[in-house]
Amino acid sequence: MATPRQSQKTRSNRLSRANVIAFATRLGRYNVEDDEDDFDPFVVGVPLGYTFNLKEPGRAVIIDAPFTYVNSDGSEAYNASLGVGLRYPVLKSPESRPIWTVTPAVRLGAVGSRDIGAAALIYSFSATSNYDVYFGDMKTSIGNMIGYYQTESVNIADFDIPYDLTNAMFRNGVIFDGPLNYSIFGEPTGWEASIVDTRFIGDDLFVEWYEDIAFSVGTRPRPDTPLWKRWRFGITVTVGDNDYHGVSMNYGYEF
Repeated sequence: MATPRQSQKTRSNRLSRANVIAFATRLGRYNVEDDEDDFDPFVVGVPLGYTFNLKEPGRAVIIDAPFTYVNSDGSEAYNASLGVGLRYPVLKSPESRPIWTVTPAVRLGAVGSRDIGAAALIYSFSATSNYDVYFGDMKTSIGNMIGYYQTESVNIADFDIPYDLTNAMFRNGVIFDGPLNYSIFGEPTGWEASIVDTRFIGDDLFVEWYEDIAFSVGTRPRPDTPLWKRWRFGITVTVGDNDYHGVSMNYGYEF
């Protein structure tokens, strides 16, 4: 017969391997300027994700399907894609907690605008590295990603819309995670602050680099935290070249 401690540990391990559906919304207002034009796009993003945890702790298949709507001075554009990645723990702590994980991924999507007569298929390959460093109840995560992106022209009936771009993207950032002195729904809460630098090389783009500075608060999930109590709310400020800047509000929820 299992002891209470063994039963609790078994339950925690089972919950930590539970599959998770993630839902988020993002509302943003941006501004882009050059010598001739001034754009003020309004962006609505709906990232959807599903994490299928495998038997080995830390290893998982990650599926995400983000959808983005952009309205720029009355011109509407849409972007949707489907990505699949495999998260693999490279280094673990003595307690079998993943410290360094690597996630290769592939993605296929489409972007287009009926108003400006442009459309393209997009496929990409990426590899992401995440390394966690713990200092008591605080955590610092160092993330690095390299991706390859290729667009293909779309042929619709008698229309041939050329839109061929090839670019590599590099994202490097750091996230700081710490506790707060209050609880919600009986669960501990915490804050996160991050800065992420994104740069593109390859074909010319209007915005070739930008930085996201973000802050958020939410619950700090433990292995036995019910999924309905896992949520996060935050704000992100973005700055980049060509006087590209903006602010967005984000809300995420897991179930």
